[in-house]
Amino acid sequence: MAGTPSEYLAAPPPLVGRDDALRRLMAAAGERPGVVVIAGEPGAGATRMARELAQRLALDGAAVVSADAPGPGLAALRDALLAAGHTRDPTWAARIRPIVILLGDRPGQRDLPRELARRLGGSRALAVITAREVAGEVPTLVLERLPEDAAARLAASVAPSLDDAAARAVARLGDGLPGRIVPLAHAARHWPGGDAPLPVPPALRAWALARLEPLDPVTVDVAGWVAVAGEPTTPAVLARICGQPAAHLERRLDALTGAGVLEELPGPPRARWRFGDRVVREVLRQELGGAELRRRHAAALVAARAAGDEPEELLRHAIGASDQAGVVAYGTRAARRAREAGDPEGALRHAARALAWWDDALGEAARLDALHERGLALLDLSAWLEAAASLEEAADGRWAAGEREAALASATAASSARWAAGQHDAALRNLQAHLATSRDAGGAPSAERAEALTQAAGMAVMTSRFGEAMALAGEARGEAGDAGAGEVATRALIFMGMAESGRGAPGGLLHLGGARREGARAAGAARRNATLAMIYESHVLLALGRPDDAAARAREGVAMARELGIVEHELVLSGNLGEALAAAGELPDARRELERAAGGWAQLGVEPPSPAEPGTAWLLLAEGRIEDALGRYRALTASPEGAPHLFEQIAPAATGHALAAHAAGDDAEGAAAVRRALEAWSGTDDRLLSVLLLAAGAEVLPRPDAEGCTGALAEIAGGGAPLAAAALAYAEGGLAGGRRGASRLRQASAAFEGLGLRWWAARARFAAGLTEPGTDRAADDLLAARGDFAAMGADGWRRRAEARLRAIGRRIPTRARAAVAPGAGLSPRELEVLELLALGLRNREIGERLFISERTVARHLVGINAKLGVSNRTAAVHAARELGVLPAPGARRAY
Repeated sequence: MAGTPSEYLAAPPPLVGRDDALRRLMAAAGERPGVVVIAGEPGAGATRMARELAQRLALDGAAVVSADAPGPGLAALRDALLAAGHTRDPTWAARIRPIVILLGDRPGQRDLPRELARRLGGSRALAVITAREVAGEVPTLVLERLPEDAAARLAASVAPSLDDAAARAVARLGDGLPGRIVPLAHAARHWPGGDAPLPVPPALRAWALARLEPLDPVTVDVAGWVAVAGEPTTPAVLARICGQPAAHLERRLDALTGAGVLEELPGPPRARWRFGDRVVREVLRQELGGAELRRRHAAALVAARAAGDEPEELLRHAIGASDQAGVVAYGTRAARRAREAGDPEGALRHAARALAWWDDALGEAARLDALHERGLALLDLSAWLEAAASLEEAADGRWAAGEREAALASATAASSARWAAGQHDAALRNLQAHLATSRDAGGAPSAERAEALTQAAGMAVMTSRFGEAMALAGEARGEAGDAGAGEVATRALIFMGMAESGRGAPGGLLHLGGARREGARAAGAARRNATLAMIYESHVLLALGRPDDAAARAREGVAMARELGIVEHELVLSGNLGEALAAAGELPDARRELERAAGGWAQLGVEPPSPAEPGTAWLLLAEGRIEDALGRYRALTASPEGAPHLFEQIAPAATGHALAAHAAGDDAEGAAAVRRALEAWSGTDDRLLSVLLLAAGAEVLPRPDAEGCTGALAEIAGGGAPLAAAALAYAEGGLAGGRRGASRLRQASAAFEGLGLRWWAARARFAAGLTEPGTDRAADDLLAARGDFAAMGADGWRRRAEARLRAIGRRIPTRARAAVAPGAGLSPRELEVLELLALGLRNREIGERLFISERTVARHLVGINAKLGVSNRTAAVHAARELGVLPAPGARRAY
């Protein structure tokens, strides 16, 4: 490898990062063009690459002849052929066997490749020439510098004892040139790391110093100042550092540029200079010596502070000056800046340096600041438990020092880390302990404390401790209002709404609506509170059994999130919309939304299971794809890492899992899922998400436990919750059995239909048909359920209903209108729509009469047509009159 002293090479270095170049060379050689040129600047590895190519070609049977001895290229080639037992003419020698000729760099012989190509073209001889210039029309590959990642891999492969930091330091100093990286990697094997200078091997050091030998001492001294200053630099900056006139320095900079030591970067606004070679810069710094180098960095630090330079530049000079206090202070500031710029690795490196340089003489506050920044960097890097430990230590130390606001900032971040690690109780309790201390300490209202209170309220909501959440959110809203933190106050109102809704209080949606309006009126990033409120609002509306309203709110939120460019909110709202549509029986539309959400999460790199997965599992259940649904639910709870941990996640997953297992005939599996969820529920005060879970529990648990679920539902329904009343009827009907149970299940179906929960309505009607088998009423129930399932696209459930009908000897309606029993299995709402349809009203007018949307009317008409076996509204009215469902024209209907 060009430029690599042999004493550093125990074995040829690997061709890291050169795979593509080698493939292209092999392809060119396969065409036998006569000559292949490998060009590149000194140290790029052209000679090493030529030898590797020759070795590959030798494996194919070619004889390799090295002709890189000093002297003219053609003469060296003839001598090498003769020494190898061939004739002096390469074309004659190639008649015996293929020959590969290696010719090293031949300065001043630009025409040699073209001449050889003319003479060797078409023969079995191939000359591989290394050069520093491109050879024109001859096939040529120019080796570029390696990127830093590849250079670091090369350093690590040459010296396996190097850690990642050392390998990257070598890569940066080697500047992508393998001929530099290899000797530097060997020299770095005993490097202590940290801020110590990287060793430069003697051969490279001698080469760098030789670049400076022609220059006078004053010019070399200016080069030393440039090596200390930041790059690129200007005469004005150098003048501030070293105190010499700018005009004098500019002349010296021109001399260094002429000698090839510096590069001039032209303006605008003004010319700047930098080193053309990093090794020369590093050697100059090391030649200055300890005391002189520290003196120059100290001068540069004073000038940089006066100029208001960035923390990274101040830190560099503080390190060079061995200014311990400066390194700690500027390291902490540089960590904060790197973190805010989205570079957590850099932030962690700066914070670790600040902690490494700190000692007791600098005061505890400096250590705690660095510790806080270290924790935040670890938090950004998802090292949750390490982050929590660092931030909690910072919080405790800041409390001890009486720094309330700073302590709360550390405690809030620590709780985020504990929460992300799955330690939900610890996250909430630790933060509440700090908040209690801050309350006792008194002090003026602050945005920091409001933020901590709001975070605690959010954690209490997500752990379904709604009483605690309400108290925390109320305190947070008051604190934020007093501190003028409007954005925090809006988030606190969101959590108040969630807490009120979760414990069954009526004011939850009012709070969420207020938060939505506050967010919409806000400016800038604070507007994201509007879409955040809509996420929770649509979630609560669905949990209350209002899927049409939930879908409308979710659609509004999707549009706003898209407008604001908040991709995560848009995807969550798309998932909410899909779940609402599934509950409303609009299964094809639900599938589109959930697939859109799942695809969006995948594009963001979210590992499965994504936030859309629970909704997708429920959709499979709703469609009647039972085995697929069971597989999804089992996967959701299979691995501890992916399993739901919070009741708000456990409850819907357990509900779907239980119903799918019951449909598959495995009540034991369903019961196990429900029991796990009920155990989680016991530590909460939830009266929202537990409703459908209790209904599923009544269906799959043994009778004593099922009766306990029914009793809990009765208590919730006593508070006036319509969904709880429908679920109670469903649970009681399943437990009662027989005629009484079927009647109760029909009541549940009507109640679910009235809420807009059409899938649950059809499911209850289907259950009624199974509860009172062998009767005409049971057949009507199964027929009605079959029509509802068909209308919503739940083909799996439709087939189940049809199988039950066949088992009792009933015919299945076809597309042609079949005989339909009185009532035709129409729901009360469908009968109302049909009666208004008979009056000649349009969809919009029917919706206005019944206080439902035009879209909902259209959906009912689809169900009516399916149940009556017709294809249009006129035929539906005619068939209904024939069957006695509607009175004849002019007749009065008896009620």
